[in-house]
Amino acid sequence: MIKVAALTGGRDKPSSRYRVRQHIEPLAALGVEVREMMPVLDKHWDLMSVEWQQRSPTLRKPVKVAQHFIKAAIRAPGLVESWRSDITWLQRELLPGIPSWEPILKAPRVFDVDDAIWHAPPAGAYTSKKVAAWSDATIVGNDFLANWYEPFAKRIEIIPTAVDTVKWCPDPSQKTDKFTLGWIGTRPSLRYINHIEPALKVVMDRYPDVELVVVCDRPLDVELLPPERVRFVPWSRESELPSVQAMDVGIMPLIDEPWVYGKCSFKMLQYMACGLPVVVTPLAMNGTVLEHDDVGYGPSTFDEWVDALSALYEDRAEAVAQGLRGRAVVEARYGRDVVAKQIADLFKDLG
Repeated sequence: MIKVAALTGGRDKPSSRYRVRQHIEPLAALGVEVREMMPVLDKHWDLMSVEWQQRSPTLRKPVKVAQHFIKAAIRAPGLVESWRSDITWLQRELLPGIPSWEPILKAPRVFDVDDAIWHAPPAGAYTSKKVAAWSDATIVGNDFLANWYEPFAKRIEIIPTAVDTVKWCPDPSQKTDKFTLGWIGTRPSLRYINHIEPALKVVMDRYPDVELVVVCDRPLDVELLPPERVRFVPWSRESELPSVQAMDVGIMPLIDEPWVYGKCSFKMLQYMACGLPVVVTPLAMNGTVLEHDDVGYGPSTFDEWVDALSALYEDRAEAVAQGLRGRAVVEARYGRDVVAKQIADLFKDLG
């Protein structure tokens, strides 16, 4: 049995949950024992609120320095555990945007990245390059990430973010009498929905029984949409699955900006696993997933968004067929057991 210390970023971090934690059980069946070491404080925890920073700008720098020392100190148990293990699995850098314990973690080290974290302040690009160079292998979630890390990494492996297709599956009992356009994500990405508000307004004006459901840690601020037809579901580990299962269409709008190219299409894959047709901006990995089969639409313009959403509303049979094809794609290419085997093979090769 290969022993792996997995150093993750926090209990509710999506990357920690889906890149590492969900694989612990299937990896054990494949001869890899993983012990996750998460910090007692989320790696993005901040002592200073935005209001405090504005009131006391002179305190910001010393508080930030103290905060970095605190965060580094609470990662020390992970350092100890890495030296008790055969392999260290580092899920992103230990501290956001700065190097810390990484060069003294026990080798072989595996650096796992599922976003363009080199954009993270204060020194994300420097940190990403150094951690990749210190690691024996760098796992990335898509081709774009692989191309960025390739000059600095000793070894690159493209391993997608997996979906547990036993858990994430269709459940018709969750459906309502509304035609639900749904989105799930974190608050920084809410602005992508605002970007397509004009198209959503046309669709909602055209079809009175269409509603938008947003599953997030903060409600969506709308300017054009009727508020009574925009339903907010506070995200929790318990609410996320039934909320997606209740949707009729999963949407993933994006804006063409550097950060989005590192995204690994995870919400798109969650929708597909639940048998939903998808309507997604075809940037980065979204376009790759759309190429696998006829699983939805990839609109880029206002008119294309309106046409795609209208087509799924008007042709429910085709919407169902796209959803079934999407689930088959996830099971074959992005299912948890498929991806866990790829990870296990890498660990066994390094071990």
